[in-house]
Amino acid sequence: MELVAKTHKNIQNKNNEVAKLELDTLSTKLEELSKANQALVGRVTQLQNENKRVHKENDDLKDKNGQLFAGQSSEIEELNKKLKSRDADVKTLNKELTQLQDNYDRV
Repeated sequence: MELVAKTHKNIQNKNNEVAKLELDTLSTKLEELSKANQALVGRVTQLQNENKRVHKENDDLKDKNGQLFAGQSSEIEELNKKLKSRDADVKTLNKELTQLQDNYDRV
């Protein structure tokens, strides 16, 4: 009976040692995974910040593009007005030239 009790106690001790080793192994793996997870969280945060920066830069460029387009539009309108004015001047000069040629032909 004593031998059975001693054997039972040895088996319990071995089971406890195995359980402790498994627990230590799992605990180590958990720590490694936790550190890897923290590194990934840091990288995700870094990428999110970079994404925000790029979006802001893109929005700024869109605004600048809109401003440039608006400026060019007003310049184009101004040039069109000048072109129409010159067209009118050319038509007037052509009429005067035609009248002068008619007067010259009569003389």
